[in-house]
Amino acid sequence: MNYVAISYLVFFILFANGYHEYLLYSLLPIAFNGIYHFVNTNSLRKLTQQIDYSVLRDYIYLIGSQLINIVFYSIPMLICMVVLGLFDRHSIEALAVIVVSVLMFSLVGILFPPYEDNPFSIMISFFIIFSLGIFLAFMIFILQLSVLYNIILFMMLVCMVVYLSMLGLVKLKEESF
Repeated sequence: MNYVAISYLVFFILFANGYHEYLLYSLLPIAFNGIYHFVNTNSLRKLTQQIDYSVLRDYIYLIGSQLINIVFYSIPMLICMVVLGLFDRHSIEALAVIVVSVLMFSLVGILFPPYEDNPFSIMISFFIIFSLGIFLAFMIFILQLSVLYNIILFMMLVCMVVYLSMLGLVKLKEESF
């Protein structure tokens, strides 16, 4: 609930200061919970590994539950933005960033699980996400590609993140048996 409170506080601060194009970026603290989501659902994962475990299903549940959570908490924000006429192209871009953030935070939560709130796992996670973001920004800035190629580059990054996350789940499943 702390992340939700922080998100709404940031939303109201951005709204009050007139930064309307950045309003939905206030959902990033909720997306940050993806780092902890793997560890928080680990007991459920251990139960399903004994019965009928599927890495793809586990990953879809992991990501889907986070996205449903974000959608649920963003409904009041979205209604406010639509009523005030603030939902525009920037809002759609922000939603895409939120989805990719959930994927990336989940990736580092899988690869470096913060068991017992280990601060070093979180620092490594931030370093990885920051490095991926800088790499993507560097590629876009240096290459000066068209919008289509930037989207393709972005989608390649998303595919790499999903692949590495699923590979991490496979390795963790093998270690648990």
